[in-house]
Order: sequence, then C-alpha cells, then structure tokens
Amino acid sequence: MPSVISIIPARGGSQGIKEKNLQLVDGKSLVQIAIEASNACSSIKETYVSSDSEKILTHARYLGAEIHERSSTNASSTASMLDTLKEFYSFYKSKGKLDDIWLLVLYPTYPFRTSEDLEKIIETYRSKYKNFPNGIIGVKPTSEHPY
Repeated sequence: MPSVISIIPARGGSQGIKEKNLQLVDGKSLVQIAIEASNACSSIKETYVSSDSEKILTHARYLGAEIHERSSTNASSTASMLDTLKEFYSFYKSKGKLDDIWLLVLYPTYPFRTSEDLEKIIETYRSKYKNFPNGIIGVKPTSEHPY
C-alpha cells in the first residue's frame, strides 16, 4: 500500500481575510489545527505545509510539519490545486523520496476534522481505491449558504 502524505495548502495572500490561515479558533491557528490532526493520525507518514508565506512556513516548522515553499505561480489566487499538487509531488520526489504515495489534502479552513476522521477517510479509501484510482474528494453538503 502507498504511504499517505498530508499536504496542507496555506497561501499567504488570502483575498478575503488577512492572514486567514493564521487566524485563531479556540486559541490555535487554522494551520496548527490541521497539523495537529495530521500528526495525530497514525496512518499519515508525513505532514507538509505548502505556502508562499515565510510566516506560515516558520509557524508550520515550529509545529513539527515539513515545509514546501510554493512557487509564486502556484501562490496566486487563480492557481489550481492540481498544479499545486503537481508542484509538491515534483518537490517531494526531488528529495529522493521514492515511495509510492497518496496525497491527502487538508484545507486549513476546515478546522473541525479530527485525526479519527482522517483515519476513517484513509481506511475507506484503502478499501475502495481500486474503484477510484485517480483519487477522491470529500464534500459535505450544506443546508444553507454560509453568507
């Protein structure tokens, strides 16, 4: 089975809320909450934060995450997550990592997931990945518009 690597995409240039990914929820930054959930999940081999912000990368390193300095191309508000993941994958392989990996994207703006949630997600994907060889994306329908 491939190793699971979590990647926490945390651009520095949020358009709506200044330094959004460093905002606090119950005394912890959104990035910290994602890192802690990832690090507490025994199925995740490594936790990376991908950012263009030195402030976010320093914060992530302090919290025990590995870092990926995202290119300016993939730090723009119009950059696609697919291009960001491709860039990360090239970076990861350039470090001499030859493992077969699955990338688990943990958006910091969804702070209510736990390590137990991550274990369930990974367990479910491991049991069904042959049906979805290119990956899956989790969504949660809402009953009302967030604004």
